[in-house]
Amino acid sequence: MSRPSGLRRGLAAAMIAASLLAAAGCSTGDPGAGASAAGVAPPEPSAAGGALGPITGLTPFSASELRSLFPAARVTERTESSEGEPYPVLVVEDEETLLLVRGTGDGAAIHSVEILGRGAPDFGTGLESGLGVSRGDTFGEVFPRGTTPECGPGVEEAAGQVACRAPDDDHLTLVFSGPWDGPDGELPPLEVLTSWSVARLIWKP
Repeated sequence: MSRPSGLRRGLAAAMIAASLLAAAGCSTGDPGAGASAAGVAPPEPSAAGGALGPITGLTPFSASELRSLFPAARVTERTESSEGEPYPVLVVEDEETLLLVRGTGDGAAIHSVEILGRGAPDFGTGLESGLGVSRGDTFGEVFPRGTTPECGPGVEEAAGQVACRAPDDDHLTLVFSGPWDGPDGELPPLEVLTSWSVARLIWKP
């Protein structure tokens, strides 16, 4: 199995992970107003761009809009909360939950989309295959020898995991997990990390 030749470490890596997790909606607070999982403010919203199947940065956070984009799926609404702050979530599902679409604090726009299923209705091909990476892919497969991925250790609810920016896609965060006896808050060595696998895929406009 090939291994990446380098990995950004130290404070810079921690800041990368904090910003990736915050941008991806892995915060412990309101995703729209939100303190991130690291307890720091997320970066300023980026300009609308990129796409996740039919979802783009211009897609409103609306159950009716998602139903029109995924006519074969069920779209349900629910509210989640963390640290006492509620935020809206739309769930796209058929036989299984496929997408968790999180709204901004005011519920006007899409903050992030977590990809849970190995495929999604009306994408034609499997959603994850269209992204070039799937849950279960190993770190070494995603980041082959000669690459220097932007990664950092997860914090708080993501402690013990590692967040990385996906190759060639600033809109997609990959969260890796795997066995390691080292302390939380530190990146595992490459010989450990290379066998870890993708546990979560989180897209942000």
